[in-house]
Amino acid sequence: MLKFLRNNKRFAKTFLVVLIASLCLGVIVPVVLWLLPEDDHEAASLEAYINAEILAMEEELLNYEEMVADNPEDGEAWVHKANLEYDLGSLLYDVNRVDEGVSYFKEATVSYQEALKYKEEDVQVTTDLATAAFYSNQHELAEESFKKAIEKDPDYIHARVNYGIFLYNVKNDKQGALKEWEAALATNPENEEVVKGIESLIALVKEE
Repeated sequence: MLKFLRNNKRFAKTFLVVLIASLCLGVIVPVVLWLLPEDDHEAASLEAYINAEILAMEEELLNYEEMVADNPEDGEAWVHKANLEYDLGSLLYDVNRVDEGVSYFKEATVSYQEALKYKEEDVQVTTDLATAAFYSNQHELAEESFKKAIEKDPDYIHARVNYGIFLYNVKNDKQGALKEWEAALATNPENEEVVKGIESLIALVKEE
């Protein structure tokens, strides 16, 4: 299974590295593995840091839960709530607390759908909904949302790349995935690392 993440969020810097490594290995590679400690002391420190990060995010999430309870028509509050749920899901997933992570991804899909009631044309929120749905095994919702995101903005690179990953993994549709990645590359992204990452995905599929 390939790894992919939301755009411009807490863990997004690992996006292409993990994505390409996962394609090569055929498995999800936890983000934390890129920070492997060298001894038990470092391992304990890393675990303490991760636990503190989770706790802080959960506390912040409580604030947004109160905000949407007080004002359920606040689209931005729903987005922030969903983003926190997504990030918690990502972090828990990456430290092998998969069931907890999936639970947060499911919550994120609900929150993103609420947000889209008030931000209907927001392509990033739509794409984030799709990726959260993928992680929580809601494949019909994921595909529907990817298609909606691409319909809203055919040049939105993250929707194209992530939909390609979905097609590759869930549908075993390599040609469909290749089409999406080539379309993503055709948007002429300015970031050279992104370009190289997409080119690597295309090359790996063509070599199979």
